[in-house]
Amino acid sequence: MKLYEISNEYRDLKEYLEENPEDTIEDIGEIFANLEEEFEAKAENIAMVLSEYKSEADALKFEIDRLTARKKSCENAADRLKGYLEQEMIHTGKTKFKTAKFSFNVQNNPESVNILDESVIPHRYLIAQPPKIDKATIKSDLKLGMKIDGCELTQSQGLRIR
Repeated sequence: MKLYEISNEYRDLKEYLEENPEDTIEDIGEIFANLEEEFEAKAENIAMVLSEYKSEADALKFEIDRLTARKKSCENAADRLKGYLEQEMIHTGKTKFKTAKFSFNVQNNPESVNILDESVIPHRYLIAQPPKIDKATIKSDLKLGMKIDGCELTQSQGLRIR
């Protein structure tokens, strides 16, 4: 039986007993006990599957982190090697040539702006940023009993499996 089926039977049995308190079923305690046992067994099986998913997700995160670090290492090695080649081409004056597989050319990049001191840049060059709500401060103030228009503390529920 599926968990939702067990849950529905449990709920239906409770509703029946609430609507018909005069009815006495001899085995009602045993029926409830069996439903509870089935429900708990299903919950335990779900928790084991959740644990497997969590373990797999952790292993995948570890592998992603490992591959990300490896990728960064390869990118850095490529950047260093490219810089080394460029430096030596400039040093020898051989800044443009072709081989059977590649073309090499040291050329000027597009101009870019280098900011020397942000504090002296005129206001017209600044981009206005939209204000951002500081939820941590709001939460702290609400916990202290302050009233803040448009805000309230809420409490949700979540399943914890240990």
